[in-house]
Amino acid sequence: MSPKAKSSVLVPIDFSDASLDALREALTLVDSPSHVHAVHVVPDPSPADLVQEAMQYDDRAGRAMSALTDMLNQAGADGVQALVREGSAGEVIADLASELGCELIVMPTRGRKGVSRLLLGSVAERVLRLAQCPILVIRGPSDQ
Repeated sequence: MSPKAKSSVLVPIDFSDASLDALREALTLVDSPSHVHAVHVVPDPSPADLVQEAMQYDDRAGRAMSALTDMLNQAGADGVQALVREGSAGEVIADLASELGCELIVMPTRGRKGVSRLLLGSVAERVLRLAQCPILVIRGPSDQ
């Protein structure tokens, strides 16, 4: 292992180009792709859709895992650990990093500003508040 290589890095994946950039960056920080954990968080169902969504969760999680595995294969990221979790993305990412003993989280931000950031929230900002390990935020293209 090189002196600065990380032994465990978490990369949240939302299937955007920015999350693929974050994955590529994470792979440069480790000696082996097996030290990278790529996670996609399936959001909790809204109260209005709770019954229908809860019944379909297994299917949503299965489709997300399939899409995540395909993305990792297409990116040539053989050996990266693929994970799918359910919940609020910011909390799940911070909790999972702690659970896995990650030394670093590498994640994208979309650079939203103003009302869209206020209405949509910022997963990166939430992770920054909750995570116990350092976070490398890769700036993505602005949605504006």
